Amino acid sequence: MTTTIEQHLDHARRAFGSGDFPSTLQHLGDALAIDPVDTPALQAAYYVLPLIPNAVGMTQIQSNTPPKMVAIHAMALGVSHDWNRAMDLLFRLGAQNPTVPYLRWAESWVHGHVSSLLLDFSVVGGAIVDFGDAFEEDIDSSDSTWETLRAGTAVLAKLAETFVDNKSLRAIHVKLLRRGKRYDEALSVAAALRAHDPRLSALLSAWTYRDLRRVPEAIAAFRHANSIEIDDDIVLDIAKLQFDDAQFEASAATYQEIPQENQEAMAWAYPSNIAARYMATREPQLDQELASLAGRGNSRAKYLHALIHAYAEQLPLPRDLTAGVVRDLQAAFTNKPGQGTAAEPLKVGLTITSLESPSVHLAATMAARLGESFVKMNVTCEKEPKPNPRLPLLVALGAPNDVIYDQWAVWRYEGTDPMPAVPPPPANVLHAIGSLAATPYDWAAWLAATARLAPSFSGQLPSLLGAMVHPPSPPDRDRDVIEWIYHCQLVTALLIARLDGGWERTQRRAGLLSLVHNPIDWIASAALPAIGIVFAECPEARTEILQLFGALRRRVPDIGYCVYTTALEAVWSRLPGIDEASRREAFRRFVYATNKPFL
Repeated sequence: MTTTIEQHLDHARRAFGSGDFPSTLQHLGDALAIDPVDTPALQAAYYVLPLIPNAVGMTQIQSNTPPKMVAIHAMALGVSHDWNRAMDLLFRLGAQNPTVPYLRWAESWVHGHVSSLLLDFSVVGGAIVDFGDAFEEDIDSSDSTWETLRAGTAVLAKLAETFVDNKSLRAIHVKLLRRGKRYDEALSVAAALRAHDPRLSALLSAWTYRDLRRVPEAIAAFRHANSIEIDDDIVLDIAKLQFDDAQFEASAATYQEIPQENQEAMAWAYPSNIAARYMATREPQLDQELASLAGRGNSRAKYLHALIHAYAEQLPLPRDLTAGVVRDLQAAFTNKPGQGTAAEPLKVGLTITSLESPSVHLAATMAARLGESFVKMNVTCEKEPKPNPRLPLLVALGAPNDVIYDQWAVWRYEGTDPMPAVPPPPANVLHAIGSLAATPYDWAAWLAATARLAPSFSGQLPSLLGAMVHPPSPPDRDRDVIEWIYHCQLVTALLIARLDGGWERTQRRAGLLSLVHNPIDWIASAALPAIGIVFAECPEARTEILQLFGALRRRVPDIGYCVYTTALEAVWSRLPGIDEASRREAFRRFVYATNKPFL
């Protein structure tokens, strides 16, 4: 049974009355851990702490001190006006445990105690930097860490007003505004610095414009900063921004501005220049040169080669937030098998912003099976994305029905619980898929192997669709289930693409279209590279495929993670015969989705 704030406070009062101060502090910590800004709990803490002899010493931190007692120690320091150590601890708690907004206390202090602003940055500076580094993705007010971000941003705003010459404070303040999507405020802070520090003002503006994808303004601001003081890192920022925006010719020229004697910058600029020239010209020797650099260990070349050849020579895995939970479950079941029973499976409750891929549930079940365990994932979604990812493609876009889905449904939903809509396939189908998926990923080899295997499965499209949601077991229990299932789904999609030739009234058209007309799932992401192959070899399919790609782009939900977006745009950017403007637009969308998968 969960103890309430009121019950913790009652225990604290009783302990205080009997002179049991350690228990008093423990119960106060428990109450404030539930809600750090609960009014009765705060009133009790601010009343009791000054009355406890040596409250600071009594709450001294050890290596195993839980966060709630670290917070009570920070509050005791604040009550004694030891602001440096109190702020240091609260910023560290904010970085390490951002779902509990203890920084609301610091926000109150800087608005109520002028002395709390007179900090020694040799004490608190590291914690503030760590706090800024803890927020690497943009969030909004629905996120569980929002209040910590908002409070920390407010504290930094007050500190930046006090220490006007502290550039690091300004930069972190603007970064946090950007992470909270408060872009207008970030630009206002940057503009206010223009007379005092024009270079920092330009950089802060550039970073904010970059987040807003206002590329021309970002580049202009970066150029202005570099005209005040030359910095090769700024040149690299400009060139990368141009590359990501598919301005390949401009990017190649900008990378050439890096002086060759700057070896560290050249390790980035040289392969980037090659990649930009390849994307501008598609000259095979440039691609070969980039691959050679990647093979010799250049990390930037590796990244660019993987980016350019995503969903072909390189295969990115699904990045659902819940995939990480499944990996944790797999590790737990491996270390301690035999958890749960068929009648009473281990229940895993998750609250996420929006619905994710049904195949995550397949992966959780497989992870449990490999660990001789049973699990049931109960997923609660805070918001309903639009269009609804549970609906078939055309219905999600407003049509009354979806004929392809009606004929070839693979997934169906009961509420927010996904259910396979097709039966498991025969053992021979699973064996063929599993045997190929067990080999190391090799795009060319898998294409050749599926072309050889596919004729033996002619007429078995329902079985292949069944394999998408009833995949074979991996050859060993240590195999990552996310990778395994996705590899099996890609192999199956490639087999479907080779069931026959042509397009109209073919098995492969029915099968591939069904995978992208179903509710949003990994199966759509797996189907898209196979559809790209059909586009390349079958001109009669191209008009319908381009229309399909446009529909898939329109059905990307307004929030959350859409697993097929990166595959869609990567494949689209490589389709033969499309106009250059469309190719570059697809590349821009692909890079953006790769960098910010959760919108």
